[in-house]
Amino acid sequence: MWTPDRLEKSNSVVYAGKPLKPGTRYIWQVERGLELSQVIFQMLDQPARDRVTAKLMQLETKLQQQNATAEARVQQRVQFFLNQNLFLDAIQELYTVPQPSPALKMLQQQIVEMSCPDQPQDK
Repeated sequence: MWTPDRLEKSNSVVYAGKPLKPGTRYIWQVERGLELSQVIFQMLDQPARDRVTAKLMQLETKLQQQNATAEARVQQRVQFFLNQNLFLDAIQELYTVPQPSPALKMLQQQIVEMSCPDQPQDK
């Protein structure tokens, strides 16, 4: 189990525990007051990880050739991860832009609503 230092006003944390092992299942658990949320996920095994990495490199090459903006690149990578059913990777990628545009903020909101449909959303 890994627990970060207390988060005051942050919606994110960078994992700083032992490296996760390919093919292993984990539980991602978030406690907020009396509320507890859990997600079970599994790390890709090495052959699957290699396939995803190769496809992601192809996408990056295409985006470089198109001179895509940094934010457009993020949006394309988010869509790529969603298409690969790598939801947690999509979420991680989605929050890499320090000052997201309104369009990216809307995408962030949509992802939050998809992942937490029963939670009240800040508008």
